[in-house]
Amino acid sequence: MSETAKRALPAVKSKVQPAAATAIPKKINMLRMRHSFSICLVGDSGVGKTRMAFGTTPPGSRTLGLVTENGLMSVVDDVLARPEDFDMRLVKTSAEFRGIVNWLYQNPDRFNIVVLDSATALMNILYTECVNKGMSGFGLYGKISEDLRKLMVAFCELPIITVTTVLEDNHLADDGSRKIEPRLRGRDARGEFFAWFDEVFHMNKILDEGETSFTYSLYTAKNGFLPGKDRSGKLEICEPEFNLAALLEKMVGKLPERPPLA
Repeated sequence: MSETAKRALPAVKSKVQPAAATAIPKKINMLRMRHSFSICLVGDSGVGKTRMAFGTTPPGSRTLGLVTENGLMSVVDDVLARPEDFDMRLVKTSAEFRGIVNWLYQNPDRFNIVVLDSATALMNILYTECVNKGMSGFGLYGKISEDLRKLMVAFCELPIITVTTVLEDNHLADDGSRKIEPRLRGRDARGEFFAWFDEVFHMNKILDEGETSFTYSLYTAKNGFLPGKDRSGKLEICEPEFNLAALLEKMVGKLPERPPLA
């Protein structure tokens, strides 16, 4: 485990008390504040989703990082913008994730931003839990799709800025056209995933002709087969850099102050 994870995890347990048996509350409209946005970063492995989510947050923002893969902890440790502004937690079960979301509903002023890295790995957790219970076939994929929908909708409706990363699945559709979907188990989950978010940013990199560097692009609107969505209406169709702080400033302005992390 990374040094940041070793330092941060014990402290998180004292502040974020997940109640595994507690159900996620239904949407509370009065909690939906001006600084409440659900953002999805979709892209191929290595494109920079984790670096953008953890390495370009606004200065002084209070961020809770929920990492669902052991291996990602070392990556996060290398890209954290300001370790003192982050609380990190390794989420190993769906019950842990559900408990943390419930805690955040009860403590909406604790953090400016909550990052889930990644939805692909969270779906794999749900899949493993169901397989361990003896489920299989269509019932298994229907169950994990519905479980992911409940967890992610509750997460996206938090009165906090949420950022979710998900791997892309690039393939040909039935009509022969190219199609990009989130890399998730279960057709239902793949089909409706992007609808759960206010903002969907597709991150792409293309090798230059000289094959010595990459051109990076971040699409905030649907562009042919590329997914994208900008409900704020304040972003360019193609933003010039992977910078979460710059995008948030355009969408919501200055973030409210939060108490310093202990």
